[in-house]
Amino acid sequence: MSNNPVNDSSQQAAVTAHPRRALIIAETAGLSLQQQLTAAGYLARAATIADAPRAIHDFNPDVIIMVLAHAGGDTENENVALARKLRAETATYSFPIVFAWTQDEHALRTAAQYIGADDYFHLATPPEQILARLDSLFWRVEADRRNAPVISDRRLEIDNFMFMLDAVREDVRAGVGGTLALIYAVAPRGNLVVFDKAARDATLTEAHNFLKLNLRRIDAVAFYGPTTLLVYLPRMETPSAIAALSRLHREFLEEHLERDYVTGVASFPAHGSDVETLIERAERAVSAARTDATAGHVIAYQSKEGETESRAPVASPEPARELQVAEEKEALMVSPPADTSVPEPQIEHEAKEKEMPEKTAASEKNDEAPSKDIDAGRAAEAAATERERRASGAVMPRRLLLTISDSARMAQVNSLIRSAGYEARAAFDGQQALHLLRIERPDLLLLDYELQGIDGVETIRRLRKQSGGRLGLPVVMLISSNNESARREALELGAHSVVVIPYDPVALLATVRDAGSIE
Repeated sequence: MSNNPVNDSSQQAAVTAHPRRALIIAETAGLSLQQQLTAAGYLARAATIADAPRAIHDFNPDVIIMVLAHAGGDTENENVALARKLRAETATYSFPIVFAWTQDEHALRTAAQYIGADDYFHLATPPEQILARLDSLFWRVEADRRNAPVISDRRLEIDNFMFMLDAVREDVRAGVGGTLALIYAVAPRGNLVVFDKAARDATLTEAHNFLKLNLRRIDAVAFYGPTTLLVYLPRMETPSAIAALSRLHREFLEEHLERDYVTGVASFPAHGSDVETLIERAERAVSAARTDATAGHVIAYQSKEGETESRAPVASPEPARELQVAEEKEALMVSPPADTSVPEPQIEHEAKEKEMPEKTAASEKNDEAPSKDIDAGRAAEAAATERERRASGAVMPRRLLLTISDSARMAQVNSLIRSAGYEARAAFDGQQALHLLRIERPDLLLLDYELQGIDGVETIRRLRKQSGGRLGLPVVMLISSNNESARREALELGAHSVVVIPYDPVALLATVRDAGSIE
């Protein structure tokens, strides 16, 4: 690769007048690129993957360049994992990420697309072209336009919502306001085409990519189960969130004439101070948008008195107040969503596979208050006890795979498990869990019986077949008290334990600890 610096004095002066900071993350192949950028006026710094988090915090780069020296090895996997984590966390999502490699391979380009890299190029690209591409990237960043994944693979997104919910909890503890929004795909108004599962999935994918490209740089969006998107808008209260999301919805409809979606929002502290309550209240709002022909496409949770909290925005730099007022008024006039009550066509799959009906807060939860599988206070005490056990040296599992389709239950179990000191990875249906278990080795699988697609018992059956006739890890299943046949079948297939819903957090954590401690 050429090491000649760029000699265009005007371009170099433009860079050195306001020096850009470039952090190059590489194990071996980034030295020449660092030298080129330094010669062109950049403040360039190199770091290994292990040192990257500290370097990002200390250096505060304008761009992160991740050098992939080869395809298919551990270095590539670690780089991709780090890039996905940076994209998922609110604190680092705004950093532009560029992939550079020594061998241009399809797998690397695909990884860049999935993660939403802002650019990618070969290390042998002429230096002047590299600088031109970086200048173009900075222009897009300054215009507040970010790249979104070209192809949105939910198996690469399943960690993102956990990082997002962690960020929400941190903001709640810090006393910072914000808004959570749930998005469901619906049939476009006046569309005569059957709105089936394929149309729903395509709508969610396109909405996800659109929002990732057009939200503010501090906002975040992730898949939250197979039928839902979750959006977090830090430092935005209800009026600002409705205005911003309504504007984005109109822009989405202009670009995607055959797609549509509805949104329910809940803000903190106005509508609650814990993530599970906020999600359930956002579910209730989006359910109203899906079922009430007079409701708009973007609506907020209604308080018990029937009034929506609508206070002044908290430290939100956009939209401008005049635009905000206008868009709040427009939000009340958004055309109602189409009726989505048409059932999806029945699709035959493998034995025992079925499409479970979608669940909403309105249809399954008491209207007076969100129902809970667990008591929050007892859960906090149980989690604290587990952390003390781990600190004292008790033999306990560490890494769990959670497989739960219901969004509120996933949030509850995830909060309990992570508060107890476990590392948790998530899958939203049985097939995703089976894919993950081909490449990862968690200490325990905790899954719900009621899953989208194949149920929990069928997931265990297929896992046995996938693992050569035996389960390769302990399995704990969550199940309703009246499903004795499923409980018996799960145990016969080799599940360690079955926990009845609603569950006691102390008992669930004890079951997880005992099951995961077996050699």
